[in-house]
Amino acid sequence: MALFHDNYLDAIVALGVKINNQISWTGTGFLVGKSYVKSSNEQDFHILLVTNKHVLSNNTEMFIRFNTLHGGSADFPLLIKDITGKDMWTGHPNPQIDLAITYIDKNFLTSNNLKYTIFDIHNSAINVDQMKLNHITEGALIHFFGFPLSLLPPDRQYPIVRLGSIARIRDLYDNKSEDFLIDGLVYPGSSGGPVITRPEICSIEGTLPVDKTFLIGIIKGYIPFTDIAISVHTGKERIRFEDNSGLAPVIPASYLLDLVELWFSLLNSGFVQET
Repeated sequence: MALFHDNYLDAIVALGVKINNQISWTGTGFLVGKSYVKSSNEQDFHILLVTNKHVLSNNTEMFIRFNTLHGGSADFPLLIKDITGKDMWTGHPNPQIDLAITYIDKNFLTSNNLKYTIFDIHNSAINVDQMKLNHITEGALIHFFGFPLSLLPPDRQYPIVRLGSIARIRDLYDNKSEDFLIDGLVYPGSSGGPVITRPEICSIEGTLPVDKTFLIGIIKGYIPFTDIAISVHTGKERIRFEDNSGLAPVIPASYLLDLVELWFSLLNSGFVQET
């Protein structure tokens, strides 16, 4: 029994670069929607792709994969620089926050019969203060999504879903850190994937259960640990080993909420365009 709606899976997309005419899927992104009122007073959504800055930077073109409504999948170029070399994505203004968004044309998605859903930014994502109010603290269970190690079927897009827990968040709540740590195996390719809470019906006396699914963050990477082999004859380093610690930093959704509002204000000011 899954404790999240399976529609979430269609909001997760693989991002890749072309190497020797083959697409290498190097990162993860997901779609969020920002509502607005159309001229007819109908509500609609701007759709934005969320990922890490480091997934997009140093590339002039990437590729994005969607499932189609008729089965199978389709890969499309994702233009991330214009002809002048200017980035077509918007990064968080704080250089320490590894977060980026770019516009996705909903008409393009529908005209190509692509299967997609969105995280409604208003109803899904919560900020740090709301996380505190909902007693999201160490030990709380979470799910995270992505495409670790380029694990995609050749003709479909199914993200890997993993279960983890919040390992340390108190330093974020105390304004000592800009991210929090989860206990969960994150590998290259998962960067940019969403982290959601896992609803629980039980809690100890004096606390409240986390009984809803919230978007609380974005995978930033993983924390490696290093071990060194020392020669017994020379006492010098011979081999250095690196492995996955099982801990991963997560960018709080607060920064995503701020970045989406920044994008929207730039759109209204004419500094960014729906392209």
